[in-house]
Amino acid sequence: MKCLGQHRGNLDSKRIQVSYWGRRQQLKSAASFNSARISRNGFLQTSCDLYLFSDLSAVRHPKEAKFGLPLSAHKYHNRQNKTTMSNPFVHVELSTTDVSKAKKFYGKLFDWKMKDIESSAAGNYTLIEVGKGTGGGLMKNPIEGCPSFWLSYVLVKDIDASTKKAKKLGASVMKDVTEVMGMGWLSIIKDPTGAALGLWEPKKGR
Repeated sequence: MKCLGQHRGNLDSKRIQVSYWGRRQQLKSAASFNSARISRNGFLQTSCDLYLFSDLSAVRHPKEAKFGLPLSAHKYHNRQNKTTMSNPFVHVELSTTDVSKAKKFYGKLFDWKMKDIESSAAGNYTLIEVGKGTGGGLMKNPIEGCPSFWLSYVLVKDIDASTKKAKKLGASVMKDVTEVMGMGWLSIIKDPTGAALGLWEPKKGR
């Protein structure tokens, strides 16, 4: 399994207009794709081309968090992978209304290793280890009444400066700079179109 990248868009534009960050996963076999396909709630969209990706299908996992599954990618993206981004995506986090159900679903769908830890900031937390590529985490959704959702984090050198810059450029700050378990600092912003995004600055040496 390999992370192919991120895309922005409007999910199912006929019914809902919401800005969001979507994450794509490359699957090892058709079996993984079929597993996602037959899961409750099924497809959101099929056979649509999105940016440089082809044969993309977006599915909905049982607790309503959306994610994309591409079956192939344009060769241009492979060339792009050789160039290191100055602000790469470094963590993807699922806030779910049903932790055990989400863990069971993703544990069967992907070759992810999940490790439970205790976090003073988030309570019980599950690290998602994917081997090569961007890892992530899973936790109980802290927002009452909010459906499950995925949130991507971008690496920054100075989180205070980056958070202030985002605000100056028209973003709103949903969660101001917060230290996390002695590992670093995060903040969460909402861009001018309404899409949420996390910023992350690790402590030196990590």
